[in-house]
Amino acid sequence: MRLPFIAVGVLVVLGASQQASAFDRADLAGLWAESLHSRYACTPSNRYQRFDLSADGQHLVIAIQQKLKARASETLDLDVTRSDEHSLYVQFKGHSEPSDPLAGEWAITMLGPGVYRWHLASEHEALKPAPIGVRCAP
Repeated sequence: MRLPFIAVGVLVVLGASQQASAFDRADLAGLWAESLHSRYACTPSNRYQRFDLSADGQHLVIAIQQKLKARASETLDLDVTRSDEHSLYVQFKGHSEPSDPLAGEWAITMLGPGVYRWHLASEHEALKPAPIGVRCAP
């Protein structure tokens, strides 16, 4: 008679562990800037972006803008291929040709509160410099 209770307990624990490892969309909130080569990111001349993760977690839109310039912002559309507790794995829509530098699966990995790193998920991290994103404003 204890077997059904054990099975239910295992399912509850498995469900809880899957929920605990879900990506937290709040990590993407705010106005972000990126930097390469240890340069300060939150400068007036840098490009800024906001992230908008769809309610179902399957699509990500990045709105890019120049903070001090009055021009329409660009947007990038990405499909979320998978996620874990600290990373979103994405593919840029319309960039599937192997020769396209945006082709492949990319990862946005949260390094801590207000800091992320972009990298091509299919390549070793040390092969290319990885942009570091910093939250500059809420």
